[in-house]
Parts: sequence; structure tokens; C-alpha cells
Amino acid sequence: MRTVSILAAAAAVFLVGCEGRGPEPLVEELRTANRVESASIYEEGAPSKVHAVYEKLLQTTSREDLVRLLDDKSPVVRVYAFWGLKAKFPAVDLFGLLKVRLGDSTPVETLFGCIEETQQVADLLIRTLEEELTPEQKRELLTWMVRHPNNLATRERALRQWPLSPKHHAPVRKLAEAGAAGALVALARFGDDADLPVIARQIGADSFDSLEAVERNPRPALFPILAAMHRHFLDMDGRSSEMEQYYRAVAAFRTPAAAKLLAAVLETPSTHESRSYHIQFAFEAVIAYRDAYTDLLFRFWESSALPHLAYSGPAEGPYEEDRIIADLWKADSQRTMRVIRSQFGREDFHNHSELALHAMVRVLLRELKPDEAFAVINRGLAAATVHQLPVLAGYAARYRPDSSIPVLFDRLLKPDNPHVQVSAAQTILAYGRKDLRERMQRLLAEGAIPKNDWGRDRVREILQSPPADQTGPKTWIGTVIEKRIERR
Repeated sequence: MRTVSILAAAAAVFLVGCEGRGPEPLVEELRTANRVESASIYEEGAPSKVHAVYEKLLQTTSREDLVRLLDDKSPVVRVYAFWGLKAKFPAVDLFGLLKVRLGDSTPVETLFGCIEETQQVADLLIRTLEEELTPEQKRELLTWMVRHPNNLATRERALRQWPLSPKHHAPVRKLAEAGAAGALVALARFGDDADLPVIARQIGADSFDSLEAVERNPRPALFPILAAMHRHFLDMDGRSSEMEQYYRAVAAFRTPAAAKLLAAVLETPSTHESRSYHIQFAFEAVIAYRDAYTDLLFRFWESSALPHLAYSGPAEGPYEEDRIIADLWKADSQRTMRVIRSQFGREDFHNHSELALHAMVRVLLRELKPDEAFAVINRGLAAATVHQLPVLAGYAARYRPDSSIPVLFDRLLKPDNPHVQVSAAQTILAYGRKDLRERMQRLLAEGAIPKNDWGRDRVREILQSPPADQTGPKTWIGTVIEKRIERR
């Protein structure tokens, strides 16, 4: 019997050696790594050796192994074990395993992409499941966070964003009175007038949370406090998150008095060092509550380019810029058209985002005859930056107006950014006209096309390619817009 046992043990060692290392050596490697890393790290996206060890561990571990490793002495191993359970055994009660580990405040170094941080284990475990959590599960986790002493980074985000329940009210109020991050915002979300004194006492120009709390619960009693702070913010130099949030808090009241405070930004002297920041933030605030500020929205747009808004909506659109212009068109189509026309002649045309340009050009092409539309668009084509030119040039390549040709040749022949030069050349060739191709070839032979670093060489290559390959410049958003147009 003893001989059989020895043979069985030897066979097991032989099999492990044939199939690869068992989990323990790999676990030990993770323990010594001292850092949780994503699969690709640093700006160049180099493969992570630590993450590669985790991937090997997944191949050799069972569900029971990974559950056991959730209690390992190494915080790195604990995090990777939780990741492994989600990746390999999603049917496991991950939420149950998470709940009993909310108190794991052990710090652990992380490197996700090029971002290095020190985080708590519990925060990392919550992040792993957060997208799959139901509203009820979020409420349950938040109950623990507001009732137990902790400094989880997740708690602040949860107080701002996660669903609340009535049983959270009392502990959240205590946290707010103690100044806990995010708690004042959560308190405002309950919308209880009894909490207004707590909020009012903490409103300050240097308190982002208090200003967000006012935006979440814009009761009339709080407005005089904001009004008293207006001169402080209007005189502020530079930019800050508190300045941005102040204008949003004011806009949330949706009253004539709020509109007056927001409009005051437009009256600041052009010499004011930070005027552009004030206009940007107030404009964004008016956009967020535009159902109450139609005239003011027009006034901001008449004085400034649409601010660069975050990408919103699915690939099919509509985008926020589309929605804004559509709302204004419903309110006053003639005024909207006047503003759009004026935007293409502004000195600050370079401030327009790609999405804003697409939204405005589509209105021009929808409402005007092509020649009339391109009379406006060409002003933008002449002034467009390296990022804007492919957008406008893409429409020129699609519609091929004769009026755009001189502008495109002018951009081709200027000592400018090589990308601008190449976009102009691609658009000219997209017209499919032999005379334009020959003209470019002649200019190239005469040395009239400036070198522009690698630009002239690239133009030469484009001219040598078959005409069928020349369809004009492309941008990622241009391609999306083009597909939407084709589907219509």
C-alpha cells in the first residue's frame, strides 16, 4: 500500500511537470510583485509581466483555489483572485464574497495603463463588480459604507451617484455635518427642507461639494447665498472646478434672477484675463438647463463658439451639439441660421469642435442651396485648424462645389501644418477632375508646393496613387456622420 501511495504521488508530480507549474509558484510571484497591473501598462502599452503571471494562474487554478486566495496575506493576490473568479467562474456569488470584504482597507499599489495610484483592496473589488451591480445591491453596499467608519474612495462616488433609500438619510446627515466628501451632495438629493440649514452653513466659494449640493436641491432659500458670492467668482482669475460648479448651481434655479447673474459674464471687459473661462463655464451651465434660458442661450452662442462638450450618445447620434441646435431651431429658426452664418466668420472660429462644425454644416446644407451653403462653409475652410479642416474638407469632397477649389489650393500652397496640406490635396483629388490633378502636378514640378516637413512628399505619393483611391480626408466622426447620411 505504501508503495502504491509513493507511486501515485510521483505520478502527480510528473503530471504537474508536464502540464505546467501548479498555482503556488505563480501565487508567490504575485506576492513579490507588490503591485496590481493591467494587461497593458505605460503610455506605450507594454505588456505587463505581473498581469501575465495572473493569466497563467487562471489556467491552473480551480474555483476553490481562487476563493481560498481571497484571504491570502498579499493584497495583490486577493485582488487578482477576485478578478479571476469574475473572469473564470462568473456563476460564483461574487456579490456575497464582496460584502464580507468591504472592510479590507489594505492599501495596494496599482498601475492601470499609465496611471499609478495607491488604492484600497475593497475599492478595487467594488470597481470590479460596479457595472453589474443592481440598484438594490448598490443600496446595500452604501448602507454599510454610511454606517461603518471607513475611508473608501467608492463611498464619495456612491454618495453622489448611487441610488439612496430613506434608511440612509440619518447617517448621511451625520456624515454631511462632519464634512465627509460627497455626503452634502447626497443630503441634497433627499430634497428635504429640514436639511437646508446644514447645506447653507457649508456653502462656500472653496467648497465644490456645497455648490453641487445647491445644484441638486436649488431651493429659493439658498439663492441669496449664491448671489452674494457672484462678485467673488466674477473677479476670479484663472479657472477652477468651483467656478465651473458655481455657474451650474446658479443655472439650476431656472429663474430670471439666475439668468441675470449668468448674463453678467457677457458684460465682463474683453481685457479680463479669465473672461474666456467664465464664458465657457456659464455657457455650459446654460446649455445644461437650456429649457429655461432660450434667449440667454442665443446670446452666449452669438458671442462665442459652442463649448467643447463631452461625447454623448451612441455612434448613431444624435450628439449634444445636434440637440442644442435643434432646440434653438424650434425656438427661432431665423435667429439660429443667423448665428450659424456668423460663426463661420468669427475670429475665434478655431474654438469650434468637430461635432459642432458637423452640426452647423448639416443645417446649412439642409436649409440652403449647395452654392449658398458653401459660400458660408468656405469661410471656415479658409480658417480651419488642422483638426477642423478634415471635417469641412470632407463635405467639399462629397458635394464638390467649384467655389471651394480656390480655398483648397490656397491651403495646399501655404507653409502650414503638413496634415492641412495633405487634407487639401486629398479633397482636390476627390473632385475627380483631370484638370485639377494636372494643376497639382504642375505646381509640384515647379516647386510651388511648400515642403512642410513630410507634407509635400505625401502629396507626391497621393498624386501617384490611382484616382479610384482618392475619396477625400476622413476623420472618425466624419465616417460616423457619413454612414448616418447614407442610411437616410
